[in-house]
Amino acid sequence: MLISLHAYTVGRVRPRVVSLAPSFTELAYELGAGDRLVGTVAFSRRPPAARRLPRVGGAFGYDISRIVALRPTVVLAWRGGTPDEVVDELRRLGVRVVWFGTASVRHLPREIRRFARTIGRPREGRLVARRVRETLRRLRRRMPRAHPPRVFYEISAHPLYTIGSGSALGRAIAFCGGRNVFGSVAWPPAFAVGHAVVLARNPAVIFASGARAKRRLAAWRRYPELAAVRGGRLEVLPAGFAAAPSLRFVAALSVLCRDLRRVAAEDATGFRHRPPHERENGRSRKEDRRAG
Repeated sequence: MLISLHAYTVGRVRPRVVSLAPSFTELAYELGAGDRLVGTVAFSRRPPAARRLPRVGGAFGYDISRIVALRPTVVLAWRGGTPDEVVDELRRLGVRVVWFGTASVRHLPREIRRFARTIGRPREGRLVARRVRETLRRLRRRMPRAHPPRVFYEISAHPLYTIGSGSALGRAIAFCGGRNVFGSVAWPPAFAVGHAVVLARNPAVIFASGARAKRRLAAWRRYPELAAVRGGRLEVLPAGFAAAPSLRFVAALSVLCRDLRRVAAEDATGFRHRPPHERENGRSRKEDRRAG
C-alpha cells in the first residue's frame, strides 16, 4: 500500500533530499546541506563526500522504486535534463518534486535562493546569492559591447559536437558578450556539426574543456584560414559549465568572460595580448627562445 510521502514534510522534520542532477548535489554541499542528501544520480562526484551517496539512476534511466524507498521529503529535478515522465510518476506516487533550471544567467541568484529555501538553508542561500549577484554585476560591467567575438565551443571531436543557445554554456557565452556561431539553434542544447560549417562561420575563438582539451584544440591548426587559428585563440575552459547553478559554474563563467574581453579588445585595437603563462601556437616562450 502506497502512503503519500507529503506526510514527511509536515512540521519541522529534517529534509531528506534526492538530487537528480550532479550540479544540485554540488550546490547542496556548498550551502552546508550535504547531510540532508539521501540520494543522487550517477556522475555526482563533487565534493568527494557525494560519491558515498546512494545512486538512483542517471542519463540512461531512473530507479523510481529506489527513490521512493529513500523516503525523500523533496526531489530536485533538473528542467531540461530530468524526463517529464519521471517527475509525473514520482508525483503520482505522492513524492514532492521541485523543478530547477534558469533560462538566464542573470536569474542565477534568484534560483540559488529558491533552491536553498527548498532544502532548508534559506540564510546560507541569501549569502551565496548575494556573492553571486555581485560577481555577475562586475562581469556585466566589463563585458564587450562594440565587438562581440564569434565563438565556437567544441564538446567532442569525433563526432564534432557543439552547443546552441539553449545550453548553460550557450547562455554563458551570450552573458559574457560573445556571439555563439551556432546560437540560432535553441534546441537541442547539443548537436553534431560538420567541420565545413564551422569553417564557413569562421569563429574568432574556439573553446573546449574536459579530457584532452588541448590536444583537441591543437587539431584545429590544420585550418589556418580560421580566424581563431590565425589569432592563436584556441582556449581551454574549466569544466564547470555543466555545474549550474553551483559556485563552480560562476567561477567558470568568470574565466569565460575574461577570455572574451581579451579577444574583443584585441579585435578592437589590433593588438594581441597574451599573458606570460599562456602558450602561443602550442609552444611556450621558453621553447621559442630555445628554438631561436
